[in-house]
Amino acid sequence: MGILHDAYGRPPLLYTYRSFATAGNCAGLAGYPLWISDPDHPAGHPQVPAPWKTWALHQYGISGAIDRDFAAFPSLAAMRAALGRPAPAPPAPPAPAKEPDMILVRVDRASVPPGTPWPGVFLVTPGAPPHHVTGPGPENGIDNVAAYVSAGVKGPVAISYAEWLEWAR
Repeated sequence: MGILHDAYGRPPLLYTYRSFATAGNCAGLAGYPLWISDPDHPAGHPQVPAPWKTWALHQYGISGAIDRDFAAFPSLAAMRAALGRPAPAPPAPPAPAKEPDMILVRVDRASVPPGTPWPGVFLVTPGAPPHHVTGPGPENGIDNVAAYVSAGVKGPVAISYAEWLEWAR
């Protein structure tokens, strides 16, 4: 139905004077709800000009600087439903809390003294204790480091065994 319909998701309400419409200036607009200015007829009884067969609102007069209008609906809810006023948009969901920066830290195996078990790989998050991701022992067939990296976690960053001892205190 046009630019306004597309922009607002509903047909616009068309306001016109009876004399303007009867002069043929509204051809092709019958699909839009009519708000007719017709002060020559009593409230709720406008003369409906072609191309319309019905009306939605009737401006029947003016009081000071305020238009006097009559709606062809039994309630505000009925008027909203007929004129296609969309329901209010739901509030936007809150922005997700920013995850603290996480990084994978891998203790360099070559720096581990012979006979000392390899400490492993840890997920480090500021303000939280390190989480052991992979350590010594049999592999279970799951590459946890690769899973974290594919999820966007930075690393793994290599540290020496001496750095590990300092950090693990």
